[in-house]
Amino acid sequence: YPNTHVFSYSPETGEERDYGSVLEAGDSDSYAEGFAVHDGTAYVGTGMQSANFVTVDLDSGAVTDVDLPAGYEQITRFYRFQQVGHLIAMAFSPGLSGGTNTLFWDTANAEWTCEGAIDSFVSLNNPYSEATEDGRFYYKANDEIWEFDSTDCSVSATGWIDTDLEDTGTHRTLGLVSTGDGSEHLVLGLNRDGSFWNFDPATGEHEFFESQVTGSALTAHSIHVGPDEQVYMGIYLSPQVLSRFDPATEEIEQISGPSQADSWLTFDDQLLIGSYGNAVIHQGDPFAEWDWDTNPSEQFQLIGEQQDRVIQMATDGDQVAIATVADYGVQGGGLTLTDMTDSGTTYRDLVEAQSTTSVAYGNDDLIYAGTSIRGGLSSDNSPLDAHLVTFDPEQGTVTNAVVPVEGNDVVAGLVPIDDTIWGVTNSGDLFEFDTTTQEVANTYDLGTEHSASPWGLGSTVQRNPADGLLYGIAGGSIFAFDPETKEHEVLAADTAYKRMDIAADGTIYALDETNLFEITVTGAAPSCTDTIDSGHAGPLTVSEGTTCIEGGTVSGPITVQTAGSLIVDGAELRGPLRSTGAATVELVGSSIHGPVTITGTTGSTVLSDNEIRGPLSCSGNDPAPLDLGSPNTVRGPQSGQCRDL
Repeated sequence: YPNTHVFSYSPETGEERDYGSVLEAGDSDSYAEGFAVHDGTAYVGTGMQSANFVTVDLDSGAVTDVDLPAGYEQITRFYRFQQVGHLIAMAFSPGLSGGTNTLFWDTANAEWTCEGAIDSFVSLNNPYSEATEDGRFYYKANDEIWEFDSTDCSVSATGWIDTDLEDTGTHRTLGLVSTGDGSEHLVLGLNRDGSFWNFDPATGEHEFFESQVTGSALTAHSIHVGPDEQVYMGIYLSPQVLSRFDPATEEIEQISGPSQADSWLTFDDQLLIGSYGNAVIHQGDPFAEWDWDTNPSEQFQLIGEQQDRVIQMATDGDQVAIATVADYGVQGGGLTLTDMTDSGTTYRDLVEAQSTTSVAYGNDDLIYAGTSIRGGLSSDNSPLDAHLVTFDPEQGTVTNAVVPVEGNDVVAGLVPIDDTIWGVTNSGDLFEFDTTTQEVANTYDLGTEHSASPWGLGSTVQRNPADGLLYGIAGGSIFAFDPETKEHEVLAADTAYKRMDIAADGTIYALDETNLFEITVTGAAPSCTDTIDSGHAGPLTVSEGTTCIEGGTVSGPITVQTAGSLIVDGAELRGPLRSTGAATVELVGSSIHGPVTITGTTGSTVLSDNEIRGPLSCSGNDPAPLDLGSPNTVRGPQSGQCRDL
């Protein structure tokens, strides 16, 4: 990679020979991953665009392109070759629908053979074992290990599925070792955590071994403060693990997870996890026992839409918007909208040939998405700069697209505040987009380095509920920005920060390669614009500013509208309370006679040590509501985000 070269080296003489690229100039394939040598000829399979199969005469250097058989035109990549007898087994992607992802080439007769012999998809990164001397190898498909015999193209099950080895871990590759006089063989499997097993196909006997090798530190990759107030961290190409930090005990534990969690979202009171590859979405209850693939369980994959990486997710409380990057060699990311009952609808190419890398719901019922000029790995970059896109979810159409910062390659993070979308870019700029005029109002140079993250994961911006400021990462530095005064400051540049999230109490949790940092933000509560400290008779509506009820009594229904804030401490509320789209709702040590419904709060939502005589329902609040360690007494059903408060 990226030049599809073939070369040879002689350990005896030290002689090297470069046969050059096996492809003609202008061919879009960049990988030469399929490779086998037999009887003076190298057999090479390329990818990621058009999957060429070529032979190289190692004496003359002549390169010959071989046409694929009819029906295999959609192949984009050969990723493993294995010689077995006089045949070459070739693993390719994508597999044929309802069929196979293995082809066989007969080196003796120079023709395709054994069509459909392996009639299901082979799994694992390295799908075939080494071959035996009599022309057999082993492969895994449909949770079983099978034997392929090159003498007659037959396959047979080994019975591995009846052992308990599947439960020892997830293996990525198969190997083969000879025993005794060399005529007997053991299949070896290497698990992601370094453990391994052997299996005798002839007898079914098997053994499992823990690794004696000390592992190296894993690389932190993503972070999210869950509705249970725990801090969850995804790991880059891990042995299927996550980390979880408890702020109360300051303990970190390892829990089961995907190989690589790219993104997170709290939806209602559930955790959503987007992982690479195949753009898989899991959903689980963090308050229940954690058991990956059971809780959380897989909901759907987006690889059917040619999407491979879930970069960011957002919700309005009812719907989830998912920003994705396409599969290897494919341009054009996607925006998927779903209510999580199914995979929803995916909209491709919001901007032609660009990925979707950030997403947020605006306060105008529209969706805003940022793009990257890069598609899936090994695809050509878009010639256009990165865009901010306005998307109408009702119509399913893009209504506006602008370049917020000229020369920038990724719009990496978005935050809605009133009629403004604030966004951060890989170029180290923060921009202010007016949703009423659909134009960029201003851009601000944060004074940081440029981020090299191809899809913007290394840049982020969020609003802190503790002080209302914007905090984020740009160019490896943590910054703060005041959206009122437009002043900004780089707070930390002592290490290369790469990810962050903000808890409901304002605490910032940030990651570098291997460390978690906890940053305390001292912010003032919203200033009271109206205070009730005695009695108030009749309905109370909070449409703007901050109404504080301190030890007083309100006799009548309370309604908190968009952008209003309500702070109640030690008070008695004699009537229902309904809040929709508020900036802040805090109920502490109070008595509420009637149902409480809190939806779509954009800042802090706190319900702590209250007595509520009626139903309690919360949904779409971001961050999720907290009880600050003092649960409420609720005489009625509890649902949504407040189910366990």
